[in-house]
Amino acid sequence: MGRSFKSLLPTLLLFTLPAMVQAHFDYTTNNGAITITAYNGPGGAVSIPGAIVVGGVSLPVTSIASSAFTGVGSLTNVTIPYGVTNIGGSAFSSCSNLVGVAIPSSATNIGSSAFSSCASLASLVMPDGVTAIENGLLANCGSLTNVTLPDSVTSIGSSAFASCSNLASVMIPINVTSIGSFAFSFCTSQTNVTIPDGVTRIENGLLYGCSSVTSATIPNSVTNIGASAFSGCTSLASVTIGNSVSNIGDFAFSACASLSGVTIPNGVTNIGVQAFSSCSQLTNVTIPNTVVTIGSDAFINCIRLTEVVIPNSVSSIGDQTFQNCAGLTDVRVGNGATSIGDFTFASCTSLTNVTIGNRVTRIGSDAFSTCSRLTSVTLPNSVTNLGDYSFSSCTRLSRVVIPNSVARIGK
Repeated sequence: MGRSFKSLLPTLLLFTLPAMVQAHFDYTTNNGAITITAYNGPGGAVSIPGAIVVGGVSLPVTSIASSAFTGVGSLTNVTIPYGVTNIGGSAFSSCSNLVGVAIPSSATNIGSSAFSSCASLASLVMPDGVTAIENGLLANCGSLTNVTLPDSVTSIGSSAFASCSNLASVMIPINVTSIGSFAFSFCTSQTNVTIPDGVTRIENGLLYGCSSVTSATIPNSVTNIGASAFSGCTSLASVTIGNSVSNIGDFAFSACASLSGVTIPNGVTNIGVQAFSSCSQLTNVTIPNTVVTIGSDAFINCIRLTEVVIPNSVSSIGDQTFQNCAGLTDVRVGNGATSIGDFTFASCTSLTNVTIGNRVTRIGSDAFSTCSRLTSVTLPNSVTNLGDYSFSSCTRLSRVVIPNSVARIGK
């Protein structure tokens, strides 16, 4: 009798094991297909079943629901079966010990934040057929070093790889036309990003805080560089801006402390607030004759900038635009500008030569204050208003030619 029972044991296990595995999963059925909604098992390496028996009928597993495995800290590896087409948002988020995931080629939709905050996940291969890398997909995966994206991908969502601090490079597929805001922000090991032709906008914060990026090429397809797109890229030494760009957003290249030179292409009409602020190695910048507006603080604290030529196209120069550019020796303001803002050239302590265009009507408060090497200034006949302290603490200034047109001289 004992011998007969032993011979039946493998057969009994064959029938009972699927039931045991099944018990580890909550699920729903819809139109003859299974969606896994939760996991209740012991963790470790988990293989999600390809089918579940319901009422004596084997139904295929086709979907992993949103948040199905969220926060399962005991999970170390997951194998998702062929036949699954959808992985829901946050499906595996915050699985802190998850080191590996096998995604089947059948998967075409992987939801936002699906693997976010998986702190131990080192690599991931996205299957062919996936067209969108959704928002926050792998955000805060601090151990992630390698990601493979298929050529089928056409868009990368906002914060998709944000704060993946060990991710050194990502090959962006050539068919990508859209990359969301902050997609690679704080990827502090990232050294180079190639933006494919076809992308039309560099969104806000794209590479914000990527302190190891050394160079960037913005393709000719791009028309807009968003706010803080490259801000805090402290190792960025060179940047090539494509010739279709018309707007450089606020803080776009602020605190790029290694950037030594930049040529702004023809076609750019606006340089945003603090666009190049605190680029402490910047020695030269070429502003084309298409620029109309230079925002406040645009080049503040660019302490090694030596020369600035503001073309005739510029009608507005914001406050503090070149404040504390301590290496600036020569400034030429074109004939398009109507005013020089408050503190625009304040504390430019090496400034010796200033040429002011013949349409400027207002010199703002403290516009040239503490320009301690400035010895002579000639104001054009267009000036009607000298703001308070316009030339205060210019200790070597011995000659100022003030035209009869000036109706107000400030304090």
